[in-house]
Formats: sequence, C-alpha cells, structure tokens
Amino acid sequence: MKIARLVIGFYIAVAIVAASGVIPVEINNDFYRGDSSVWQSAAHGAKVALIIGTIAACTSLFIGTVLGFLSAWYGGLIGAMILWMATSIAAIPGILLVLILSYGMGGGIGAVFFAVGLVSWVGVYRLVHTEVLNLRGQGHVEAARSLGASMTAIATRHILPCLKPILGTQFVLHFTYAVKAETVLSFLGVGVHQQASWGRMLADAWSFGDLQNGDYTRIAVASLCLAGLILALQSRIYGHQK
Repeated sequence: MKIARLVIGFYIAVAIVAASGVIPVEINNDFYRGDSSVWQSAAHGAKVALIIGTIAACTSLFIGTVLGFLSAWYGGLIGAMILWMATSIAAIPGILLVLILSYGMGGGIGAVFFAVGLVSWVGVYRLVHTEVLNLRGQGHVEAARSLGASMTAIATRHILPCLKPILGTQFVLHFTYAVKAETVLSFLGVGVHQQASWGRMLADAWSFGDLQNGDYTRIAVASLCLAGLILALQSRIYGHQK
C-alpha cells in the first residue's frame, strides 16, 4: 500500500512538472532519438494519462450513476429505455466502439476521454441500479420518502453515501481502462496527436524500427511507465479490500 501511494504520488508530481512547462518536448521532428528526449516524452505521457484517466473515469461514473439511479428509482418506460441503451452499447466490443468514436471526433485528448467516458458507463449503471433497488426498501429511505423529502435530497443524503465504496473502486477501474485505451488508440494513430504520450512512444518505436535497430529504450520506458501506473492503482484496490 505504501509503495502504491509513493508510485501514484510520483506520477502525479511528474505530471504536474510536465504540465508546468519545465520539461520541454518538441513534436513533429525526428521523434525522441536521445535518451533525454525519451524521458521527456515519458513525463508528458504521465500528464496525458492522468488527464485522460481522471476525466474519462469521472464521465463514466457520472453517466452510469445518474442513469442507474433514474432506472432503479422510476422503473417503467424510463428504466426500459435506459436498459435498452446499456444493452446496445454492451453488445459492441468496447475498444472497437471507442476506436470508432475517437476517429469520428478527429482524435486528440478530448476525443479520447469523451469516447471512453461515453462507452464505459454500462458497468457503473448496472452496479448503481442494483444497489439503488436494494436501498429503496430500507427504513431510512422509506422514512425520508414518507416525510416528503425530494428525490434529490434522498439521493444526496441517503443513497450516494452508501454508494461511495462502490464508486471509489469503479473510479480506479475506469481510470486504468481509460489509460490503456489511450495507449491503444494513440498506437493506432487515432488518439493523442499533438502531445507526447506512452501510446505515441510505442507507435514511434514501431514506425522508426527501434526493434530492428536494437534500440529498446523507447519501448521499455513507455511499457514500464504504463505497467507501473496500472499496478499501483490495482494495488490500491486490493489493499482496500483486505
């Protein structure tokens, strides 16, 4: 747990430094040939990963929580329509749908986190829907309804506090999914274009034939950065479950 916190804190510190402009990085040249420029692009990749992961995870949680609550609370036609939307999205492979949406939006950071957020809310919706159905029949919720409390008041005071552990875990899971999705999209050329990222580092290593030239620096750095962040986040989840 302590190691995971240190690793996550290190990534956040690197991302803040990269965002401040202290670490320069140049785009649209003969990409990152020296070791120093590889580490510069890795630092900027940490910034991109944290931005995309945070915004995409928040978007997924917001959409899934709102739709899950409305579906469970009202049911009927509203619940059926939301269920149809969730089933339709779940029927298409997630990464394929993210790829199509990101390409249609023209790529870039905004396209990536919006595409991931719009696709990956289904799991959150299902969990919230189930939990709200269980909470509706509990005494404190029934008492609030009998006293005339509004739906907003019941949701914010009596239901959302009970959902915090679930939403916290889902945030980390969706964060990791968004980071991995960005890496795949950038590697395929429909993700981040104008900034350095770990996926773009891997794509550049492929384009410039690093493996054929016996240069593993760029691939190793990008892979270790990605694996380190994902493992640290997963350690946080499993640590909370003990």
